[in-house]
Amino acid sequence: MHLSISTKNSTLLFINKPYICYAMENDNNFISYLGSKKIDAGKFKGAEPELYQKLEGVFAQTHPDSFTAQKLFLINPIRRKYLLEDQEEIVPSKPKMKFKPKLK
Repeated sequence: MHLSISTKNSTLLFINKPYICYAMENDNNFISYLGSKKIDAGKFKGAEPELYQKLEGVFAQTHPDSFTAQKLFLINPIRRKYLLEDQEEIVPSKPKMKFKPKLK
């Protein structure tokens, strides 16, 4: 069943299908999402392209939090197989302060 409503500037078309929330294209792309989950996107795409394409398609149609909730049991084994190596610089730790007792 389709319902269309026309206004001056546009026509709205409502289709009787389940609601799908489309993710914004700003910073929520699949590669940055995989990076946030510590998954190397290049290794994952090269080794399992079918699974990568399938998950990328689902990710494009859902909110990242919803995707995580739905695919949590797939994400964890993928993370173990294609762990992203830390590329951040190692920050030197602060020297430990020694306790100095006060003598009276």
